[in-house]
Amino acid sequence: MKSIVLPSLQLLPFRLQTLRCRFDHHRPELGTVFWDGLCYVGQCVQCGTGIRRMSKTRWLRDEPQSGPGLA
Repeated sequence: MKSIVLPSLQLLPFRLQTLRCRFDHHRPELGTVFWDGLCYVGQCVQCGTGIRRMSKTRWLRDEPQSGPGLA
């Protein structure tokens, strides 16, 4: 007997990650992560935004830094 998988259940991980991105909990795309001298920087797998690693498992949206001496 074949099991029936609903299409909405197949998209559940994608929808959960999109919801996590809205609350600023991102996952890095492994090929885009690099060290910029201060911390690791990369792009989110789901939303494509620039992200910065704040701790071992915590990636947050990369906010542009502006201040004296920074262009």
